[in-house]
Amino acid sequence: MLRKTKWFKFLRSLGLEFWLFLPLLGIAFWLGGGFVMDRVLSRPNSKQEYLKGDAQLAQQSKTRVISIKAEINEQEGVSIVTVNTADSVLKELVFQYPITQPSDIEAAISKTLGLPRDEVSRRVIYSTREER
Repeated sequence: MLRKTKWFKFLRSLGLEFWLFLPLLGIAFWLGGGFVMDRVLSRPNSKQEYLKGDAQLAQQSKTRVISIKAEINEQEGVSIVTVNTADSVLKELVFQYPITQPSDIEAAISKTLGLPRDEVSRRVIYSTREER
């Protein structure tokens, strides 16, 4: 018993009783941090909420199309489509499609803009580009 008290007195004089407690505190933080990290990483993914917001934004922009101009370049096999909108941020959208058939172009525009195909057919104006 006397040896233990001398040992504790010696540790106290060096301040080691504080330093011996630090590894236990470090292990506790390590285990606690692992538990918290596991809980955070195992939460369900909430990306679908953001995707729903993007879909709503795309639906709002459906009705803002003013005109659609499609310029067909048959030699290069591409069509350049310019869409004029009533939106204050995006006045003009330009798309390039690797197709030249008007029905295929209308289908691609319809898919890109999310508009009904008959509405695209009513608004699209075709022109051909001839290069020499």
